[in-house]
Amino acid sequence: MVHSVLYVEIDIFAALVILVIMNHNAFSALDTNEKAFKSVLIALIFVLLSDAATWGFDGSEEYFGMLVFSEYFYYIATVLVCYFMLLYCRVFCYGSLEFKWAAIFAVPVLLAFILLAVNPFTGLIFTFDASCLYRRSSYFFLIGSVNYIHLIAGVILAARRALSSTADQRKPYTRLITFLMVTLLGSLIQMLIYGAVTIWISAVLSMLMCYVYLQNNNLAMDALTHLNNRRRFDEFVKTESEHPNQLGEFFLLVLDIDHFKMINDTYGHAEGDQALVSAACVLKKAMEDEHGFLARIGGDEFAIILPAANEDIIENLIFKIRCLMDNTNKEAGKPYEINFSIGHASQYGNELNFEKLFSDADENMYESKKKNHDKSTCS
Repeated sequence: MVHSVLYVEIDIFAALVILVIMNHNAFSALDTNEKAFKSVLIALIFVLLSDAATWGFDGSEEYFGMLVFSEYFYYIATVLVCYFMLLYCRVFCYGSLEFKWAAIFAVPVLLAFILLAVNPFTGLIFTFDASCLYRRSSYFFLIGSVNYIHLIAGVILAARRALSSTADQRKPYTRLITFLMVTLLGSLIQMLIYGAVTIWISAVLSMLMCYVYLQNNNLAMDALTHLNNRRRFDEFVKTESEHPNQLGEFFLLVLDIDHFKMINDTYGHAEGDQALVSAACVLKKAMEDEHGFLARIGGDEFAIILPAANEDIIENLIFKIRCLMDNTNKEAGKPYEINFSIGHASQYGNELNFEKLFSDADENMYESKKKNHDKSTCS
């Protein structure tokens, strides 16, 4: 009885921690990444509350119906937590979540639900003894396997992104792997030792660690465009300067929106903000397949850093940006068009002098602006 009360208290305390995180103002303006994260938190609260109920009602004949309901609800919620964790990993690593991936990831969830649906008739997953006490069954591990599939798939996604990224870009993905491994370790302990309450405490710890990371990341994010801000840009430059790239040329592109002041003056600052967001979306889309760094460095000015690139890559990227921007202008149907003046410069990584590189790129950008460069024609 004492142990049951302790477990209930632990679950309720952990649920309160999650509620505090959810109600923090970091979620006042949700992007896709934060929506996925919040879905994990909501599912985790249901797990903790249903887990508390199972401990509270275990062995009670009077509340046996509540015990059965809580137990099934608990298992459903555990599967959903791990599923949402995998969705969060997908969004975190690739910035979006296509329906096909959500559907593919849901296949193990469907199998788990089928197992739970037949459990009242088969007792494959769990049963209750004559004293109304919960007991694991021989195939209990099947539900745990579904959760492991999702958690391990999340680790694989993050590991793939980490391996394909530069040293500086790798850090968020290695952190994500750490968060997932904490949950995996806790779940393994609880799977092997009945009565241990480690999986959801470790999951709460993972979410708390992840939340702290998101908070720190928000400090380095431009609030309007959700790109890296000038602070993060300077940190990236410092890291690259301290660990020069030996693989080839280091390119910097500086981009400025043409006639941005006119957009603000004529259509208002709210429309100017929308223009900045549209421009940022185009740049993000153009950079999807590039292992580079993108930031808004001030006003209507953006910067792209591409280590270990070459002139052909840069020219193709500039062309891609102009084509995407041209298509966006046509689709938007605004009374104005958004166009970029773009300048770039390069140095060999082992001879990096960033001040000169930025000065050269900035000068080339202003030369482009002076010529009133027409946007490229897409074929």
